[in-house]
Amino acid sequence: MSLNTTAVRSANIKKLTTKARWSIGLFLIAYVLLSLAAFTLVAGCVAISIWAVSTYPSAFTICGAILLVIFSIAVLVFTLRFVFAKHYPQTGHLPEVTESDEPELFALLREVSDEAKTTMPHKVFLSPDIYAAIVFPVSFWHLFLPVKKSLVVGVGLINTCTVQELKSLLAHEFGHFSQANLKIGIYTHLIEQGAYKLLYDNADYYMGLEELGEDDRVNNLLSQATGFLARGIEWVLKKLHGYMAESCLALSRENELRADEISIHIAGSRPFINLNLRSRLAEYTLQKIIELYSVKAGEKVASSNIYTDLKIGLKVLSRFNGYPLVNGLPQPDPDEIRRISHQSLVILNPWDSHPDDLKRISQAEKLNIVSEINIEETAPSLFRNLEHYEEMFTYRYGVGIEPDTPEQVIWEEHEFADELAKLISDSGYYDERYNYYYDGYVPHRFDLNIPPATQLYPDFEQLFAKDKVEKRMKYTALTEDINTLTHISKRDIPVKYFFYDGEQYHHKNAGKLAAAIGEKAKHLETEITSNDQQVYRAFLHLEKEYNQEENLTIIYDKLFRLKEYYHDQKELEERLDRTVDMVQEAKTEKELQNAFIEVEKLQPRLKEHLTSLSMEETFTSFLSQAEKEAINYYLEKPMRYYGNGIIYNENLEIFVSVIVLLKNTYVKAFTITRRAIIDYQIELMNKVPPQKT
Repeated sequence: MSLNTTAVRSANIKKLTTKARWSIGLFLIAYVLLSLAAFTLVAGCVAISIWAVSTYPSAFTICGAILLVIFSIAVLVFTLRFVFAKHYPQTGHLPEVTESDEPELFALLREVSDEAKTTMPHKVFLSPDIYAAIVFPVSFWHLFLPVKKSLVVGVGLINTCTVQELKSLLAHEFGHFSQANLKIGIYTHLIEQGAYKLLYDNADYYMGLEELGEDDRVNNLLSQATGFLARGIEWVLKKLHGYMAESCLALSRENELRADEISIHIAGSRPFINLNLRSRLAEYTLQKIIELYSVKAGEKVASSNIYTDLKIGLKVLSRFNGYPLVNGLPQPDPDEIRRISHQSLVILNPWDSHPDDLKRISQAEKLNIVSEINIEETAPSLFRNLEHYEEMFTYRYGVGIEPDTPEQVIWEEHEFADELAKLISDSGYYDERYNYYYDGYVPHRFDLNIPPATQLYPDFEQLFAKDKVEKRMKYTALTEDINTLTHISKRDIPVKYFFYDGEQYHHKNAGKLAAAIGEKAKHLETEITSNDQQVYRAFLHLEKEYNQEENLTIIYDKLFRLKEYYHDQKELEERLDRTVDMVQEAKTEKELQNAFIEVEKLQPRLKEHLTSLSMEETFTSFLSQAEKEAINYYLEKPMRYYGNGIIYNENLEIFVSVIVLLKNTYVKAFTITRRAIIDYQIELMNKVPPQKT
């Protein structure tokens, strides 16, 4: 299909490009003026020093003159760090493929480049992951010299798409090649590299200044003056950098949508949608496969080909989600994704470089373009040497077969599928009879002394019916919206406007809206809790019917108590996280002092909370002996973290490790206890005669 360029031209591109150019120009003008001011400062200090030494020659004058010049040069060095920033794509570890290696792949590349009316990439690399990207070097000189753009394609992606879907992906990347404003992207990348080094990666610079100022009062005065000037430059450029970054990222999002349009016109809407949805599923699956081999490392289990495992894993996940398979690949339904997301609150994040997936899918559906040619063969059929690269990357993932290690275990396909299904199930995917009712959900406390159900065989289909699951998902979405709106109202999330159910709101109305949504959430919570009680009563009846020990009430009570513990300490946990961030991000002595003052304020609350938990068997049963000893050591030992300019790193590490341990234990406790309820209920369900379920 030939590309109709007028069909993909975005009306917004020119306006956003102009705005991006102005913002870049404004930043560069300000930077040049500040750099000239820094050069002028150095020249002035040199002139003053020469005059002072020649007029009042003495050892004191000479030393003062040298110090004045050194500190003025320090200001200049601060500004010049921007110019020397550079970034080169990390492709040295990736294998390059050529046309002689993979002629069918390059035939497809040439076909797509012709249809997109752009040039072929300078080089083509394969990566182990599930992504594709255009990469190019960025440095000061690339603002003036031609840029050679290369293509990186993930072998994981190749293994999870058809030829037509790969064509869609390549057309998207080549769409970036054809964009006339790509030079803006180079300017943006360069300025981002320099701005980061100048504005956000300067802790060593400020620490160095403080060290220089420690010797005497004169050095300290000059050091403070230099720091004051550097922070002034930083403040001005940060303001302009924020405006520039926002403008350029808005252009980036528009360019992504434009590249999507090019892809859709070349390869069709359906391949674009399928690949977009499946790639997210594939990323999750690959992550779980790597986790599985990590868990089984002690058993010396290895993979002969992680990409074969990936294909098996996608089938396992499709079975969990009920996705149909076409050519062995899952076909997620975009309407199902929308239904699950229950997205009402939309915050237009100016710092996102890509539009959200649902917006991209909606655009593809709206265009509704059907390709004249649709190649349904899987993408690996294009490659002659793919197994070689798969073996290489399997080994790089650290799960491959080690040479001269005969005791390594290689699973059969069904063994691998079973082990992965178990791991995924432990991650939140439960028996299909639950219909995802418990996915990411912990019931609210209710009276556990209620009587069992009287119905002989519970109607599980009714208890976990689609409308019940819908309400539970809607409730979860509402509580997340309320939490986000609360943060907006407190200005923890610095947005001016947001959308809810398609209507625009000012941030000042976030608290009021959260209260209104809270009423809806309470109503849903009442309905869901009522159903949770019916579920509990049904299983309580089965427990008595089959003469099981009375475990259900004990496990439910344990889960409720854990939830209450977590709720009580959630605010403390958030403050502890912010305090640790303050310590890690501190650039000056004063910032460090303030951060550690906050640590000292929170420490009594943390110790009080841990002391209370250490007496609760519900919590301590999930701790190993070593973890219990670590908590006791922290509780018993007086902890000081900072004093006289010295950080007591050992104590600080203990403080951070206890926070991490607390959070991890809650997660582990929730996971194990919820899993215990699920498994016990499944055990009871399985006792019901098949014709009665």
